[in-house]
Amino acid sequence: MTATGPELQAVILTAGFGRRMRPLSDRAHKALLPIGETTILGRIMDALGQLGISRATIVTGYRAPDIEEFLRTGYPDADLRFVYNSRFAETNNVVSLSLALSEMAFDSDILLIECDLIFDTSVLARLVNSPARNVALLDRYRTGMDGTVVEVRGGFITAVHPATMQDAGFAYDGTFKTLNIYPFAADIQAAILRTRYYYVRFLLHRPFLFKALHYPENITHEDAEGVAVALKSTCKSTLVIIYSSFM
Repeated sequence: MTATGPELQAVILTAGFGRRMRPLSDRAHKALLPIGETTILGRIMDALGQLGISRATIVTGYRAPDIEEFLRTGYPDADLRFVYNSRFAETNNVVSLSLALSEMAFDSDILLIECDLIFDTSVLARLVNSPARNVALLDRYRTGMDGTVVEVRGGFITAVHPATMQDAGFAYDGTFKTLNIYPFAADIQAAILRTRYYYVRFLLHRPFLFKALHYPENITHEDAEGVAVALKSTCKSTLVIIYSSFM
């Protein structure tokens, strides 16, 4: 079984502590917990190997030496790159993914996988061989699932609801749970980095915008130019982002 679509490289996020798997994760990384005769991470690597995907960027954090030793010993022929998230205890997978993208070459599409997933290789094959290059693995929401849920219409995700938006009155009927495996195209990677660039430009010029909103009588020509840069940066972001409140 091999992938028949564009060349792929994997990103595996292993930085997290695994609090929901305690006390088992107190003595071992959650991805290295035994599953039959192998481990969760071993199953992921074996599935990638069956699909002909040998290049992977691994974001480490909690018990990073254990992860690296396991992969280098068990998969010596794989093309592995390790990126360490030193703030793994206080950040989430968005930060880990950002670190990975900062270290990667944008020369192929990406298969993003979180390290605590157990799946059949046929599911992964169906994803990577999809005619669409940007795909998400979903399951219909059922009681007990937690995390981000989405709405789907006509085969496209039309709304995303993070856990922070799911209050006591949230209606789960017709929603789907994201299962944290995402093939996406290399141009999406470029869009993410471009958005980060314009976001930083916005942050650098945000004080000018604050001054214009609160003290318009005191703004100078330089202030006005800073306001223009801040506003242009928000318009040029290629992905939708939510800026922190500065009012």
